[in-house]
Amino acid sequence: MQKSQNSLAQEQNNEPAQQAALDALQRAEQQLAQNIAELEQAEKDLAQIEEMLKRLALIISDQQAVQFVTTQQALRPKPEPEPLKQAATAQHQLGKDTAALQRDSEALVPKAAQHLESATRAMQTASVDLEKAQPTAAQPAQDEAMVSLYQAKHEFENRINELRDKLGLPPAQDMDTLAEAQQRIEEAQKKVSEALQQLQQAPPGLMEALQKQQQEIAEALRELREDSPQSQSIARAEQAASEAARQLKQSDLPRAVESMKSARKVIDQARQPKAPNAPADKQSPALAELNQKQAMVQQAAEGLLAAQEKASEQSMKAASDALKDANKAIGPLAAGAMGQMPAGAQAALQAAQGSTAQGSAQASAKQNSPAQQSATAAAQALAQAQGALALAQAGVGSEAAMAGEGKGEGQAKGKGQDGGKGKAEGDGRGESQANATGKGKGQPNSQGNGNKGNWEAEGGDGSRNTVTGSSSFTRLPSRDRAAIQQSQTEKYPQEYGPLVEQYLRNLSDQATDK
Repeated sequence: MQKSQNSLAQEQNNEPAQQAALDALQRAEQQLAQNIAELEQAEKDLAQIEEMLKRLALIISDQQAVQFVTTQQALRPKPEPEPLKQAATAQHQLGKDTAALQRDSEALVPKAAQHLESATRAMQTASVDLEKAQPTAAQPAQDEAMVSLYQAKHEFENRINELRDKLGLPPAQDMDTLAEAQQRIEEAQKKVSEALQQLQQAPPGLMEALQKQQQEIAEALRELREDSPQSQSIARAEQAASEAARQLKQSDLPRAVESMKSARKVIDQARQPKAPNAPADKQSPALAELNQKQAMVQQAAEGLLAAQEKASEQSMKAASDALKDANKAIGPLAAGAMGQMPAGAQAALQAAQGSTAQGSAQASAKQNSPAQQSATAAAQALAQAQGALALAQAGVGSEAAMAGEGKGEGQAKGKGQDGGKGKAEGDGRGESQANATGKGKGQPNSQGNGNKGNWEAEGGDGSRNTVTGSSSFTRLPSRDRAAIQQSQTEKYPQEYGPLVEQYLRNLSDQATDK
């Protein structure tokens, strides 16, 4: 058009330029029509996939129920025929429903269809085992089916997010859903805490106190080992004491007691002189004191274990019911019935759902120690899910905030959600790799200034990542933004500590000109 206009200004008619303009307009019209058709198709695909995801959420929820019955019957000395028969029928129907969803999704989300096909085969295997009244044999296949269903759910959600982004729609997650999820998690945490009180048969905090004392014994043994000629023997005692501390943290009292016995045995051996007339080791008094402390912790643990083994049937039933209620609270979240959860929360919710179901069945079968371990694992997973949701509600990507932890002395590693990687070692060398790679030498600041990260640019030639994009924080209502800003001056809950600290480290390590 510009060429034609210039020619007309010179009283000349440029027909080739005019024809070229018409051709270009025609091509633009065709391209626009194609783009419109693609967007219309994307809108139709989105509606279909969202409907498929709802069907999958129902399948996952029903599969959770079938697995719960299977677990209960597997823990019974003699499984009951009628519940197994009903579970076999339900499992067979779920296999058919999953196969139908697999066929419907094959064209739109082929990766999800592959996982659904695997789930169907596993369900068929579990159904056969249940029909034979063999619940224990059916459990591995059911676990495999559940893993495949969750993988299919992940593929559906990824495709939905891609289509929503293409159509210019907001993310599938919304603040109301996240707030309701937080309430459900808090409810589940209360129920898990109630179950642990019933199972532990001890005042609140006693298990934590034992675990702390055991950890102190392990640390004291480590200090003695560094300067002792009996370092190998003390190292074995330290390993046994550390193992006992870890098992106490997992509420595994029987194994913790055995580890304590091993630690005491090795300590006694380390105190004995190597030769008949050899002088006693100068560290023998310290070892004797630690041995006495270990004996006291062991005695307390054995007393607690005896009380747990005599737990009343009423207490075990109360624990089973509490864990079952916790499972009901988070089951819909894990299944996806309430919408998409942040990636960090989703994995934790799935783990908590499995642990609460397993723990409820174990408590129902009067298996106190295994039920405690399942309840403890559920509590840890719920705390992780709660932290991830809190970060998502504050407009922080949970994957980025939770990525990486400090490893080694003077070394930190991390990986962000966008694939960028960072590494800084205490010898003064640093590498930065994302869109470009560079190396620089310099001394790290004792504290990041929030603008250039923890490393000054002296002597450095590495490229820095830019931080762009909008934050969902600015889209929050003013009341919510004010609440978040006010909370910055308050002490965060202890269970959020690692997540918040990692997020602050990530902020400090990000270099920006703003």
